[in-house]
Amino acid sequence: MLQVSTKLVFEFLSFGFNPVIVVDTFSGDKINRYLETLYQHDENLAIKIIGLYTTDEELKRRLDLRTSPEFKDFPICKRLNASKPGGFHPQLLTEPYLTISRHTALQSCSYLF
Repeated sequence: MLQVSTKLVFEFLSFGFNPVIVVDTFSGDKINRYLETLYQHDENLAIKIIGLYTTDEELKRRLDLRTSPEFKDFPICKRLNASKPGGFHPQLLTEPYLTISRHTALQSCSYLF
């Protein structure tokens, strides 16, 4: 699926859409493979990686608002929320984490662009 996603990113860029935002948990080291694939297509590509984080209380509240059959497993979501993706990729060491506990998606985006 990551290869399909990278192709989709470049299709959007070829049509002039910018920025292209990709949302994924990128658990484990998936982000490293994803970045390698993107940079193979264009080594000068400007990429920002932003980690989103929320409090346990807000995470629980948001999961409780989900309707079936959406994913609602709190322990797994909590573990994903607490983990910084990607391990030791150099770019990940300097990228920000955005706390989304008290902000809407639109407010969060305004901090990024």
